[in-house]
Amino acid sequence: MSENTPETGMHITPVRFDSIYNRVEEICDKKQKLFFYISLALLILFGILLFDVRVSEGGDDSAYLMAAKKFADGLAFPEFHGTFYSLFIGFLIRIIGFHLIFFKILSFLFLIGHQIFFFFTFRKRISSVLLNFVLLITAVTSGILFYGCQTYTEALFMFLQIVFFY
Repeated sequence: MSENTPETGMHITPVRFDSIYNRVEEICDKKQKLFFYISLALLILFGILLFDVRVSEGGDDSAYLMAAKKFADGLAFPEFHGTFYSLFIGFLIRIIGFHLIFFKILSFLFLIGHQIFFFFTFRKRISSVLLNFVLLITAVTSGILFYGCQTYTEALFMFLQIVFFY
């Protein structure tokens, strides 16, 4: 469908948005695994670069760890925020002892697990353009990467949530 412009007499074929979107969708669909591997590599790269072995200044992660240690030692049941996380870490403390760097690496692994399960959960359910965009944005967002190097509850719950949806 072309239109004739009165000023120039040229034929102009309007570009239809749905045809551009379909082409982009087709490309993203063909390269879906490549986008996934790139997002995973970016997540790992930026996660390593932002990894901090110190306890955060906010204090929440130390509160989780102290509650977990008290639970592991049989002194108190975690009643404050993040009870499940403190129970989970307390169980690990009973098995392997108190290793801060291990718990931080575990949070990072939960974040990587979330990315992997997110891809496998939604690869056939949503648009490839949307999936690839979300994977790439998630991989480079500092707010999300922050939780991968802290002993906060968010990385574990992001992982558990996506496993539940899988």
